[in-house]
Amino acid sequence: MANGHFPPLKPSSVRTYSRADPGRQTAKQKLIRSAHDSHTRSKRREFDLTSTVKHRLLFLVLLAPLPLPAQRQIVSVPFRSVNSYMLVEACIDGTPVTLMVDTGANKTILNARSIGRVQLPVSQPVNQGAGIIGNALRLCVHVEIAHQCMFSQSVSVMNLEDLSKRFQIHFDGLLGQDILNQFRAVRIDYKAHVIELER
Repeated sequence: MANGHFPPLKPSSVRTYSRADPGRQTAKQKLIRSAHDSHTRSKRREFDLTSTVKHRLLFLVLLAPLPLPAQRQIVSVPFRSVNSYMLVEACIDGTPVTLMVDTGANKTILNARSIGRVQLPVSQPVNQGAGIIGNALRLCVHVEIAHQCMFSQSVSVMNLEDLSKRFQIHFDGLLGQDILNQFRAVRIDYKAHVIELER
């Protein structure tokens, strides 16, 4: 000091870190890696939970019972055979009638007297080939077959008394395709004398 010279400085024991210090970079990288690993584990747990929920939902869907197909209803209508003609019992507007099953007839035809409509100006049918023709009145009636099938239906009304005498069979009308077409299928069991109407 007296000679104008400063005493030599001793090395400091305090350690400083530069930006390029490997030790500091390692600590920072560890911190970043730890945060990254924590985020990754969180994402993995979230993915595992979502995947588990999806698998459980799929399992429940597979266990769910499948909807049953609609069951078809079959109505059995007894018939009696007279001279190779099939006769069935039915009700028209609450009146019991006997109908001859005629699968070749496009329309159902009722006898006016049989359903209590004698006052209607109806005509008698005329035979022509395999069928009958004539002027008929159209009337909406309530039809009941085998005490199970009930519906409203437009039918033709004529005077069928001479036709009944010609066939030597008592019947009150012809059951045609307009009523039979109300069903999905019509099966005739000749041995059991039953007509099956499938809805």
